[in-house]
Amino acid sequence: MQQNLLEEYTDFVDKVTSEASKSSDKMRERINYLNSKDIEMSRLLTAGIGLSGEVGEFNEIIKSRYRDNFSYASFSEGEKMRIDLALMFTWREIARFKNSANTNLLILDEVFDSSLDAAGTDEFMKMLNTLTENTNAFVISHKGDILYDKFDYVVVSTGHFSVPFIPEYKGMSSFPGRIMHSHDFRDAEEFRDKNVVVLGSSYSAEDVALQCHKYGAKTVTIGYRNNPMGFNWPEGMKEVHYMDKIDGNKAVFKDGTVQEMDALILCTGYLHHFPFLPEDLKLKTHNRLYPPNLYKGVVWQNNQNLFLSKL
Repeated sequence: MQQNLLEEYTDFVDKVTSEASKSSDKMRERINYLNSKDIEMSRLLTAGIGLSGEVGEFNEIIKSRYRDNFSYASFSEGEKMRIDLALMFTWREIARFKNSANTNLLILDEVFDSSLDAAGTDEFMKMLNTLTENTNAFVISHKGDILYDKFDYVVVSTGHFSVPFIPEYKGMSSFPGRIMHSHDFRDAEEFRDKNVVVLGSSYSAEDVALQCHKYGAKTVTIGYRNNPMGFNWPEGMKEVHYMDKIDGNKAVFKDGTVQEMDALILCTGYLHHFPFLPEDLKLKTHNRLYPPNLYKGVVWQNNQNLFLSKL
């Protein structure tokens, strides 16, 4: 029985190492196959079968209370994750020794966001720290609070199109109509036959204003702060200079224009928002192309191990 299992295992090792460098799907398939093997295969693995086909000495008896017979499915999700990660690194080493298939790039997507507990996270970090200097490991995670002190470099790629910038105008709280940010704009149909004021002078303001006009808004008035877009707008659309206040259902602009308004759409940009970073690492800036203290718009000058992209 043991000899048959030994032959089956050595055949399996030869097959998986030959396929490891060809397809990650094949690797996952073989790992799932190994996970499904019965207790006898597990005992052989524990006994230390070498690639040469010889069974190592192992005289101790392993028992687990209330688990005299258990398989991979008997483990908790956290334990399964530890086993899967250990197997992944094991087969990576086997492929390197057997076929010279050396993987110098590892991308670990949300591994730390799954079922790993704090202890499992610490143990996995020890495994990562055993990698050679020629191996680059990229960890993608949403749990910055538990990982920020565990890596040599941190890349923040959360972007800044999530938290809208909402300017305050006198009379805004008592305006009876609809106020929204372009972030929440979905369908221009709701503005049919309405007087719409759009604040902004960039791409989103242009898109939102034209969509509202296309879908039958009664009037579309675009308020700009610094420079108008200056297009030859169709009838029913116009640009005016900077909204000063809201008076009931009217928008009052600095150039003296007073416009009836059923809806106000703010195309006013976004805030940089990094709640997962400590205060000394948070980028503090307005919405601009090249924020201060970022070399080439990427490297944080106060700590050059921090990179901010997608800003």
